[in-house]
Amino acid sequence: MRQYPIFDTASQNEALINEFKGNLFEYLVGLELARSFGLEADFLQSLDADLLRRLRDYEDWLWHNDSELARALPLLASQSAAKLKGELAFPIKRLAVVGKLIGASEMVGEADLLVFHQADHFTPISLKLCKKGAFVNTKSAGIRSFFSKYFSHVSGMAMAQEQLNFIIDESFSELAQTLHERHGLEAQENLGSQWLEANLTLLPGDLSSDDQPLLHRHYHKLISAIHHTFSDAFERDQAGMLFGLQALLGFRNPNLIQLTCYHAAREQKRYELERIHLVDGKKRLAQLKQFTVESPSVDGASFALHFPWGSLQIRVKPMNKFTQAGYKINCSVREIFD
Repeated sequence: MRQYPIFDTASQNEALINEFKGNLFEYLVGLELARSFGLEADFLQSLDADLLRRLRDYEDWLWHNDSELARALPLLASQSAAKLKGELAFPIKRLAVVGKLIGASEMVGEADLLVFHQADHFTPISLKLCKKGAFVNTKSAGIRSFFSKYFSHVSGMAMAQEQLNFIIDESFSELAQTLHERHGLEAQENLGSQWLEANLTLLPGDLSSDDQPLLHRHYHKLISAIHHTFSDAFERDQAGMLFGLQALLGFRNPNLIQLTCYHAAREQKRYELERIHLVDGKKRLAQLKQFTVESPSVDGASFALHFPWGSLQIRVKPMNKFTQAGYKINCSVREIFD
């Protein structure tokens, strides 16, 4: 068994748990579906030995570090597969986990699982497992290529990307100099060797109550620039912007079915099924024009687009350590339920 780390912070361990449970959930839903269609042997044979070994390692790690989750995953996957089975067209010839299909990303969009009806005809399935009430991640992208990657078809976005990158560098330089001065270090335009030698934290959550507002203001500058570009571009080319939003919502392929299994804590159990929610891509995209854009809150790092079904949140986050001027744009949705 490969030895995976136990981190010092709860947030780092939670990120590792989320990665492992997501991969295991995808596999287990696929396995349960395959069993229900009499395709279990073919499904297992389609997975290479390296993937199966990693999945076993993930499972072993969870049994040692969150046995309640390890115990709950097969049941949540079985319930999700049963819900999904009723939505699929027949016949079902084959199932495949997308992670091992070389070059398939453009064809299948954000799918985790493909259900083949014929050799060249399939239904792409996106699978999510998360807490009740949580935002569900749909896309994560590097901030320095965000506009050029998802909105290149909208005029002016190449220039908007250059302007955003300039703001990132200018704001980060200002943050670095201010933090150095606050800690009695020589002013620098980056958080480099002096910061490390002074044994100061690299993790944003560990910053002092005096330093954190400086970082939050830095994030706010970046998200405000992104919000301004969004608002301006929607006025100039709404159709082009809505096309880009398809990918941010996780529907590059409009034929995709998005399944989200929500769990909740009940009666001293942390992973009880709350609901299984299915979204048809074509129906979701038909509602794109019905939206409003909310501005970032004071010193906030995100803004939201509100739709009849819920919200799309766009947030600036550090890649890991805040000491590098590398950030990602995290896109996530929160559904409205009765």
